[in-house]
Amino acid sequence: MSEKRLLIEYPKQDTMFQLLADHMVRAAAPLRDTDWVVDLALTGSAGLLRLALWAAPGASNNLLGERWTYAQENTDALLGRSPPQGKYSRLSSALSMSAATYARAKQVGFERGLGERPVMGVAMTAAVATSRKRRGEDSCRVAVRTAQGFYFVDAQLQKAHERGQERGERRLEEGLLCDLLTLMTVLHVAGLPVPTLSPDWGLVSEQLILDATGALVLRPSFEDASPLAELPQPFNQALMPDQRIVPLQDLDPDAFILFPGSFDPLHHGHHKIAAMAKEQTGKDVLFQITAQHPKKGTIPHEALIRRAAQLQFQWPVVIFDQEGLYAQKAALVPGMTMLIGADVVYGLQDLRYYGDDKVRRRKMFEQLAQLGTRFLVAGREVNGFYETLGDVPIAQNFAHLFHPLGGRLDVSSSELRKERG
Repeated sequence: MSEKRLLIEYPKQDTMFQLLADHMVRAAAPLRDTDWVVDLALTGSAGLLRLALWAAPGASNNLLGERWTYAQENTDALLGRSPPQGKYSRLSSALSMSAATYARAKQVGFERGLGERPVMGVAMTAAVATSRKRRGEDSCRVAVRTAQGFYFVDAQLQKAHERGQERGERRLEEGLLCDLLTLMTVLHVAGLPVPTLSPDWGLVSEQLILDATGALVLRPSFEDASPLAELPQPFNQALMPDQRIVPLQDLDPDAFILFPGSFDPLHHGHHKIAAMAKEQTGKDVLFQITAQHPKKGTIPHEALIRRAAQLQFQWPVVIFDQEGLYAQKAALVPGMTMLIGADVVYGLQDLRYYGDDKVRRRKMFEQLAQLGTRFLVAGREVNGFYETLGDVPIAQNFAHLFHPLGGRLDVSSSELRKERG
């Protein structure tokens, strides 16, 4: 960037709050003139970020809200699970929080009719000075999820004893610094001027580069690729929220529900229906994308990886190669329940898909029963009417395979694609 940067010097302790408040409010103000929509999730420390983003008149045009998930249970509620390895202050947790916050922002944006305005899901998790001696570094991890991918900063903070400070003094200072670093990341993603920092703050990160003037310049890292893209054979390999890749056959069918779909695009309705299924059954939801669709043909490899990447850090996801039919899917995951809509129940019974042969249809359902397959059925709009499992006629011999999912949700991917143009 060629413009003159604002350098934030290390202040005296008694002027720190006022100095940083002034700088952060001033730096955040240009966000009002952009189309960006921002939602926040923060944990581990507290500072001035909410004030900085709120202070300029018209803040509601860009700021959807902030959630401070200080208790671990609140972070779990945001994520829908505990963070990877139960580590709440690691970068992986910030990435997971940003993914969850992005999904929340997309839902609120849809409900508010914000159209295709760009969205940031912003997350920060920190481990700062405390009243007890704590192993490990004081740290601040920031992640921002956008439609393009993940931006992140992983920073370490000098501890109080290294700086000759009282723990309480350094704790407040670190909280302010974490919020400042988060704001700087937001400004970078938005393409706005980003302040620089003096090294005296005691902040070290690979994403903070010392420039020729001796100031620290922020350069967040960026990741837009799914680990599945690195596999020579991405099929039948489940990518888990903690980024582990697990062969499909190693998953416990009693612990998961398979959620087939094209997920083009993934939208908040998919997240909500998966969350409902997880809450009502106690099982995790494995999103499943098929390369070969019975009606739509073969989906390009790059498109499959891109669709799977939409779920990164949030839900398990797997790509099937040729298994477009439900009986074929069931054969790959015997004993696993599948999450479907009421419209699919009609399709499964439609004789047109069996060459008008009732015997073929009966054998298919018998095969599903032998495999231990069950269907969890969500309500769905069918021919202009919202229908649940109770509205769908099912032959008595097959009825035991279907079970209702409680709650109502009717968001259509096809309608979202129409709006997206």
